Amino acid sequence: MKKVFALALALVLLASPAFAFQCEVSQALYGGSVCKQQVYLTSSETTLVSEGTVLVYNLDASSPGQGAYEVEVGDASADGVFVAGIAQGRIASGETGYILVRGESLVAINDSDTITSGTALWVSVSGDAGITTSTTQNQLGYALNANTSVDTNARTTIEAFVTIV
Repeated sequence: MKKVFALALALVLLASPAFAFQCEVSQALYGGSVCKQQVYLTSSETTLVSEGTVLVYNLDASSPGQGAYEVEVGDASADGVFVAGIAQGRIASGETGYILVRGESLVAINDSDTITSGTALWVSVSGDAGITTSTTQNQLGYALNANTSVDTNARTTIEAFVTIV
């Protein structure tokens, strides 16, 4: 009986709107569809999450269902990083927000990387994307333009086509 209840609970959680992708036809230059998902930013997160921040699934979450919905700021130094998506606005610790999982978006980048149009993007540090490849994480997309001007007083973002799903 416990197994049946656990299976039923898992199916209800997976069918909830929190796990559903919200897709629409894109009006952006590269067209296609844009898909977003609502997520919960772990309450222990201290890094500022703004538009373009790379978020990964919190694999340390206390339950499997929570781990599929709870995210934290991406950092390539962690093993087994699974990219969840790109923040579409500010998300405070312990709050929900939307992430882009497919389509065109601004993506924060590591200022020390030279990125050109078409460069494959991976998780770098502090929620930024970069060019360092890894066998312990998945690629998040491709740059649509170069990071030609780096503003040291602000976070550098570029247009990218995100291909997580």
